[in-house]
Amino acid sequence: MESYQYTVKWICLVFSVQTAVGDVQLNKIRLVNGNSSAEGRVEVFYNGEWGTVCDDNFDDKDAAVVCSMLGYNSMNAKSKQQAFFGQGNGSIWMDQLECTDYDTNILTCSRNAMGIHDCVHGEDAGVVCNMFAAPNIRLVGGNDSLEGRLEILHNNEWGTVCDDSWDSKDASVVCFMLGYSRENAISTGTARFGQGEGPIWMDDVSCQGIEKDIFDCNPTLVNHNCGHSEDAGVICSPAPINKVRLEGGKSSAQGRVEVFIKGEWGTVCDDSFDDKDAAVICSMLGLPSRNAAAKGQAFFGQGNGRIWMDNLRCTDYDTDLFSCPQNALGSHNCLHNEDAGVLCHSYHLTAQINNVRLVGGNSSAEGRVEVFYNGEWGTVCDDNFDDKDAAVVCSMLGYSSMNAKSKQQAFFGQGTGRIWIDELKCTDYDTSIFNCSQNILGSHDCGHREDAGVVCNMFAAPNIRLVGGHDTLEGRLEIFHNNEWGTVCDDSWNSKDASVVCFMLGYSRENAISTGTARFGQGQGPIWMDDVSCQGTENDIFDCNKTLVNHNCDHSDDAGVICSKPPINKVRLVGGNSSAQGRVEVFINGEWGTVCDDSFDDKDAAVVCLMLGYSR
Repeated sequence: MESYQYTVKWICLVFSVQTAVGDVQLNKIRLVNGNSSAEGRVEVFYNGEWGTVCDDNFDDKDAAVVCSMLGYNSMNAKSKQQAFFGQGNGSIWMDQLECTDYDTNILTCSRNAMGIHDCVHGEDAGVVCNMFAAPNIRLVGGNDSLEGRLEILHNNEWGTVCDDSWDSKDASVVCFMLGYSRENAISTGTARFGQGEGPIWMDDVSCQGIEKDIFDCNPTLVNHNCGHSEDAGVICSPAPINKVRLEGGKSSAQGRVEVFIKGEWGTVCDDSFDDKDAAVICSMLGLPSRNAAAKGQAFFGQGNGRIWMDNLRCTDYDTDLFSCPQNALGSHNCLHNEDAGVLCHSYHLTAQINNVRLVGGNSSAEGRVEVFYNGEWGTVCDDNFDDKDAAVVCSMLGYSSMNAKSKQQAFFGQGTGRIWIDELKCTDYDTSIFNCSQNILGSHDCGHREDAGVVCNMFAAPNIRLVGGHDTLEGRLEIFHNNEWGTVCDDSWNSKDASVVCFMLGYSRENAISTGTARFGQGQGPIWMDDVSCQGTENDIFDCNKTLVNHNCDHSDDAGVICSKPPINKVRLVGGNSSAQGRVEVFINGEWGTVCDDSFDDKDAAVVCLMLGYSR
């Protein structure tokens, strides 16, 4: 009976929250012309006609009420002025809005009567809502959106939570609902962020820390023995949780697409879902977008819960799934047997991404090799550990295998705990150290003074290498595709093609030499490319015109490259008035990128200047 009463209470609670975004909100207000349903020009429906809102005095508090009405979280809502989302037409219904933290409807916030204004459509107001956080919870009174007094929306009214038995497990659930990590959540009491007003909706909250919603934590609802001097608060970790993930695949580079919206994970419908959508998802997950493949019809199994997205139409220029054209969030005509999935073209295997790491080095590209097995991190013994083993480790971690260096005798310090691997014997064509010839995991005759280490080449692209030459400047060209190394046919292969390869490897484009007829020996396995035709200015050989997979060659036609000795600069200054000033950019993994200014000071600048040949 008690369980039944709680279920009824929960159903009623959901209904009350839904009606808070009910008739007035869903039918009388909308956002127009944004990149998603969570942003746009504000329009209200009055007297049988849609009209706009003037931006006079329109601020983030007004935006927060608009977002809350539309079912989004009010936290971090942003107001936009001067027809940021384009000019509307027709009537301007509202002007001089003056919403407060405790308003729930903009139709009651206006100082002017409906239709009274002194504005033109060049002043149309807009908003950007937080689409990730649950709509019925917020933090108030903190220095930023990560902290504050906890308030919940119940019976269409904001109220506080009492701090009786309030702890970090409760706080972690709140942080999850707001789109942040559960880790390191801090609970606060005694109105640390100021006393609230209105009702105190919850008391004696008791979460396990794994719930998705604070209403699932068996709180005492409405009844309490507290005053606002006991208002509970929360401080969340600054690290947000990922808003997209892949589930049900054989590795972290494939699976059913799930997105985190309004505090809840849900799936994506496969209507119109194609490789361009898949490419955006892979890029968001830090995986290569090239050759990303879309999968439909619940290829990776059916999900459960909400279906958040439908009719995605991402383009080559989109970088965020949530900004791609699509139906309004949650609007669809699908079932879970249409859940979309993705296969990312990854240089990693599951074991590689999750089960190997480098520790104790000066950068992420070097360190003591540690592997994760049987729930525990452990080291690798340096018996027979050589550069071929190091190359596989580097490739697993997303670095180039070229010029990888092995280190012995605990070069990066001794580890602790288990020694998992000994007597490694990897070859040029292995892609995982777990598949290389070795002793049974955990079987060894070593001590931690023999812990193996590696130094990876962080500058070269990870999906390309030269094999069989006298040094790293020359060799048979091999590319990594579909998780396998293969060669390139020499049909139409010339110096322009070779120059792109040299650039990818961190060398100069100048004086690159192309070779054919397997000058550096015949490869093995697939021939991945034929009829390559580069202009010589591309940053990636995959951007050149070419025939992929299909060919009319054999390994006697394997193409090769000889690069010039001077490497390209690994640091440059861009956008300044002279070559001695500018934005700092660095060349890593075959790609130029910028440097964040966190902790960046004159000492860092001095090193950059010295690298470029200038005085400190």
